[in-house]
Amino acid sequence: MWAGTGALGIGVQKTFYHRDIRQPGLPEVTSRAQPMLYNASLNFIPLDRLAVYASYARGLEESGIAPNSALNRGEAMPASLTKQVDAGLRYAVTVSLSVIAGVFQVEKPYFNINTANVYGPLGSVRHRGIEFSVTGQIAEGLTVVGGMILLQPRVSGDPVDRGVIGPIPVGPTPRNVLLNLQYQPEAWKGFGINAQFTNLSGQVTRTDNAYKTGSYNQLNLGARYNFTMFSMPMSWRGQVQNVTNAYGWNVGSSGSFNPKNPRRYQMTLTADIE
Repeated sequence: MWAGTGALGIGVQKTFYHRDIRQPGLPEVTSRAQPMLYNASLNFIPLDRLAVYASYARGLEESGIAPNSALNRGEAMPASLTKQVDAGLRYAVTVSLSVIAGVFQVEKPYFNINTANVYGPLGSVRHRGIEFSVTGQIAEGLTVVGGMILLQPRVSGDPVDRGVIGPIPVGPTPRNVLLNLQYQPEAWKGFGINAQFTNLSGQVTRTDNAYKTGSYNQLNLGARYNFTMFSMPMSWRGQVQNVTNAYGWNVGSSGSFNPKNPRRYQMTLTADIE
């Protein structure tokens, strides 16, 4: 670390991975891997309010098992080596408000169900995108936490080259926008209101890319009140989730569907008992 200038980090690790999977009615499956993993990161502060960052990492992650809908249900997939690189900048607009913008790319093996309904590796998947976020206080009592990710997911490999599957993987959301606002000025004496807005683009639902879901918008509204009763700090919170009762789907990486939650009402009361 160099005070006021930046920091450099480099790491190397030898990993010994072992996994046993036991399921009723299926043979026991063992998976092993012993890769060398490494990473590097750099942070640089060219100006008082500006910081620039970049990093690279090689990792190992579990790839799960074949879903029940596949002919080879329960079969364990081998652990996958992944690569991630990112870079960006962070700027302090004010003492209490900062903005972050960056680019990233993640690569790893792609597992899904093929045309024979067998779950397994179908090539490689690359997630390339940009991200932007703003966090902090924009006015007295008004705070914001917002972000946007624009993602370009792509599959490559022999099945894509032969036209067996499409170039877009099942599940990822290409556009994800989230905005949280909270207003709780001192004059309100512990009372505050909040709102959360989410915008999601459609998701591809089949490996041949023939269908995808529509875009989805969700609005949540809430209020909270912090007070003291019987010498105990207490907090009441009420929230209406999915105010407009918007309808949409969650799509899993293997193509499974489940509906998003409808309008819901929630009320909680918490107390800090010493």
